[in-house]
Amino acid sequence: MAFKSANLSVLAYANGFTFWHYKSAGDANGDMTGAGYFDAAADLLRPGDMVALNGAGDSAALVRVSFNRAGRVAVGFTTDWETQAAVADADGGATVDAEARAAVNAVIRALERVGVLAA
Repeated sequence: MAFKSANLSVLAYANGFTFWHYKSAGDANGDMTGAGYFDAAADLLRPGDMVALNGAGDSAALVRVSFNRAGRVAVGFTTDWETQAAVADADGGATVDAEARAAVNAVIRALERVGVLAA
């Protein structure tokens, strides 16, 4: 199927950033992230904007507008994180809360696994 402008809506807008939603009952997420799919919305989508996709079946994805030039738009999955410096495990303090430390450390490990933080 093809892009339909009626299926694109704004979820939030602030400071030059727009969070969009796009629903297509007939297209898979792979179709919607393919070359040229969002070209018809070039006048709306800006690099850095995010689009929540709901595709065929129960598929869903979050993508970022990575390119918009000369009527061509590219979107991609949000895996191009800029890796941040490593974070030390929670440690020390007057009161020891093992459950809170374990939760904080689990978050750190998860961010390391997906590449947001350096290991």
